[in-house]
Amino acid sequence: MTSREVTLGVWIVIGIGFAACCLVSALRPGAVATPRTAIAALVAAPWRRAVVVLGWMWLGWHLFAR
Repeated sequence: MTSREVTLGVWIVIGIGFAACCLVSALRPGAVATPRTAIAALVAAPWRRAVVVLGWMWLGWHLFAR
């Protein structure tokens, strides 16, 4: 396997996991937090928000700036 195939596989697994969480949160609201609630909890503290922004910048630089 090439690194491209591994990368695509990881993104597919992440996408399927995200879709599954969205589906479960829609079908059983109390079982899993909605993506909106999870992200709001993730960026509630200022230091975590800074980490998320820095991570997003790093990801953008490495994936989209080439």
